[in-house]
Amino acid sequence: MNAEKIQIKLFAKPKTGTAIHPSAFVPVFHEWIRNTVLPELMIDVATYEHVARGPSVLFVGHGSDYVIDEHKGVPGLLYNQKRAIPGATERLSDAVRRALYAASLLQKDDSLNVTFRTDEILFRINDRLSAPNTAATFAALRSELETYFGSLLTGLTLTIDHVDADPRELFTVRIRVTEAEKAPSVDALLERAGGRPI
Repeated sequence: MNAEKIQIKLFAKPKTGTAIHPSAFVPVFHEWIRNTVLPELMIDVATYEHVARGPSVLFVGHGSDYVIDEHKGVPGLLYNQKRAIPGATERLSDAVRRALYAASLLQKDDSLNVTFRTDEILFRINDRLSAPNTAATFAALRSELETYFGSLLTGLTLTIDHVDADPRELFTVRIRVTEAEKAPSVDALLERAGGRPI
């Protein structure tokens, strides 16, 4: 994939009750920095809980960021690839693998009330210049997205749709498993994606 600055969003839901508390992620991410939990250089944590329907917590790294994101009121973990980008053939798989790995760790943390779904995944490109939010961009990338996600979610029926063509929004594609109850767990999907990233 020639596109750079890939984003992957995994949608979240609370394990119990109805709420996920973004502030609970702040000490967890600080601990990840202290203990070098992720296989990449992570630098800082910032909170934006005052921003409605936006990024609540930003976990800043050198090569990528992880965001507890509530864009359009839908909570999730957003992985943002920004530098030290892998080669073209590995960019998409690397982004998915890193997002799944972080999600796997977060949902195992007893201090957090969160689990992540795999029946719906958002793919975005954070670069309006090289990847405008148009039907032409979707046509150029559709085959590669179908091939990759079809292999990752093998045996399942998928829909892959361009979310909307609003030029003010990032180019976004929604990948959905038609029968949500058959979607694999985060850990099972991480294993298929190659396990812990390097």
